[in-house]
Amino acid sequence: MTATPTLIPTSGLPASPSSPPIPANVGDPDRPRGELPIVTDLGDMPGTCNPLAGLVHLVGVSRYGVDYQRTLVERYGEVFQHRFGPHPIVVIADPERVTEIARNRDGAWSTALGWWSLFGGIERRSETIDFPVTLDGGAHRELRRLLQPAFGRAAMGRYVELTDETLSPTIDRWVERGVVPFKREARTAFAHLANRIFVGVDDRALSTRMDRAMADFWNGMNALVRSPVMSPTWRRALRGYESTRDTLRTMVPDKRANGGDDLFAALCRAEDPPSWM
Repeated sequence: MTATPTLIPTSGLPASPSSPPIPANVGDPDRPRGELPIVTDLGDMPGTCNPLAGLVHLVGVSRYGVDYQRTLVERYGEVFQHRFGPHPIVVIADPERVTEIARNRDGAWSTALGWWSLFGGIERRSETIDFPVTLDGGAHRELRRLLQPAFGRAAMGRYVELTDETLSPTIDRWVERGVVPFKREARTAFAHLANRIFVGVDDRALSTRMDRAMADFWNGMNALVRSPVMSPTWRRALRGYESTRDTLRTMVPDKRANGGDDLFAALCRAEDPPSWM
């Protein structure tokens, strides 16, 4: 069995009981406001961690996806050091180790610190980046509690209905056309479906703008430097994030007043939200 390689930023590597204390600039590791020092000395771990390898990795993943990462596994083994753009990483392709990391029973692995190494500074109005995927520990459990109703049987049934309503007509149009640029068309279709399910947006034009903004945001992890002056990629990521944030903010009053069957509405109408929200 071969696992899809898991990329771990070395600023999010496990902290053992003998590790030094968390630096003050990091604050709460569940909602960090700073980055741990990058680990650059990984001893004799196989792989390469020079800046050129990071550029080659970005190009390889962009063009060949997981196939490129499999060539690295064949070359270096199931655990090795590398770079993803400017970020030193450890790649794990062993199924048992990946499962152990995902379970995180000893609390050694920090999702929040890993995300901070990629997106720290993207939120210029706050010291923290509080996305559903970037929280750890108690903050993560609080968010799961708030979202629980949105994953109940009735809600999941509605998501299935939305999927059918959105994708069935799209697929019919593809069949009528005979030949379609599938990658582009599939991305557009799934982006519109995600906007319907997650934020209740059914307007195609708005959905397209939000999809473009989020694509620019996610591409920010490829920025060689997190500076809007030095990096066009990071500049677009900032604009994409701020456009998405501001669009969602304008929806909050209506979601609180009228509700909805999307995940964003569930968050807006949550009772007894944690103080950090």
